[in-house]
Amino acid sequence: MANSTYTQQTSKPLHPNMKEPGPKLSRRVAVIGAGPAGLATMKELMEQGHEVFAFEASMGTGGVYRSHYGALRLTSSNLTTSFGSYSDGKEAQPVIWNRDEYLAYLDAYAKRFNLYENLRLGTFVTRVEPLPQTKSWRVHWRDSSNTDNVGFVEVDCVAICSGVHSEPKMPHFPGLETFDGRIQHSSTFLSEENLEGGTRPSDRPGRKRLRYRTLGGANRRRGGSFD
Repeated sequence: MANSTYTQQTSKPLHPNMKEPGPKLSRRVAVIGAGPAGLATMKELMEQGHEVFAFEASMGTGGVYRSHYGALRLTSSNLTTSFGSYSDGKEAQPVIWNRDEYLAYLDAYAKRFNLYENLRLGTFVTRVEPLPQTKSWRVHWRDSSNTDNVGFVEVDCVAICSGVHSEPKMPHFPGLETFDGRIQHSSTFLSEENLEGGTRPSDRPGRKRLRYRTLGGANRRRGGSFD
């Protein structure tokens, strides 16, 4: 009796103005970016029956993780970084993924849910144009390796998943213009090879010691040196 009463009560609308849900509407959706957010957005939209057109400027999934420092390591384990809908099967021995391991996980996630079928890699979105008459959007794109290969697609919705770190922002402060040393944004520091004269101290006999100062970056060293 208790279960029956509960079922009857919960089957009623929560508010007098609420209506019974109608049939699901299939939308045409453009997803810009194939990092973690873009991939998850694609997966959820496709599972709901929407037609997805996804674009990624680089030649692989991963977003900024693909184009940044090769030796980076995530700050959370695979237990909390992985998506709830897909496991790497290694929960018994939690690890902190490095960049390549995380990119491999994202690639496996995309393959598991057939996301590559709706994803254009190596494709820049150049403009998103509103179409007021049809209440839709026209997404213009071009091939990253062939600028003559351009096109557009008209969609009902656009999901912008390019991330907040896709474009570097250099700080400006007094004295910057007179500094005679190197000023380098962290997005361009991909490996120790970015430093002159080799990759390791042993490769650079007689090379002068480099002093550096890091601006920003919580929980990071703010000063030091490279031999």
